[in-house]
Amino acid sequence: MNEAARTCIQRCGLDDSVGRPLVVDLDGSLVRTDTTLECAMSLVKRPRAMLRALGAWRHGRARFKQALAAAAALDPASLPYDHRLLAYLREAQAAGRRLVLATGADRRIAAAVAQHLDLFDVVLASDGRTNLTGHAKLAAIRELLGGNGFTYVGNSRADLPIWQAAEGCICVNARPPVARAAARLATIEHAFPPDSAWIRPLLRVLRRHR
Repeated sequence: MNEAARTCIQRCGLDDSVGRPLVVDLDGSLVRTDTTLECAMSLVKRPRAMLRALGAWRHGRARFKQALAAAAALDPASLPYDHRLLAYLREAQAAGRRLVLATGADRRIAAAVAQHLDLFDVVLASDGRTNLTGHAKLAAIRELLGGNGFTYVGNSRADLPIWQAAEGCICVNARPPVARAAARLATIEHAFPPDSAWIRPLLRVLRRHR
């Protein structure tokens, strides 16, 4: 086990008295939108900035996300968070449980969200080279935690490989087929069913960008 993983294990409190770390997805889970799309929408009235960001696409999706995040300067306070999940995470934090934000969003976005919420002990995110989704995200989680167990919070079919490797599962706004598939892969620790109330804050975001 490398020193970084050992330090993380010490910080993440991997003992039975605290419970497994919660590894939390961002887009579609912690927030009821996609932050990359939010960044793109914020550049609608800045076509030159959008074109520069699109030029990074030839270097891969991770580089594109990085360029988009740098140009957009997204305000984390403006995002439509799932407040049911936020309340759950704050209770877990108060109980001593450690929280990891693991997202395919660019690190600039993830770090801003983590700073705004003051919840997470560690942030894993895309970095301009690696697009941290699916199996790449799972590999980063495993490296971080040194093979120790974790509970994963997610919402989509792309999260299934991570749930398969997790010991616990929390579904947030997952469609019924995804939730059923997740339940076959890991123990359901908690579930937040789809909530139509999310449409109102999302519409406010759309109106603001328009």
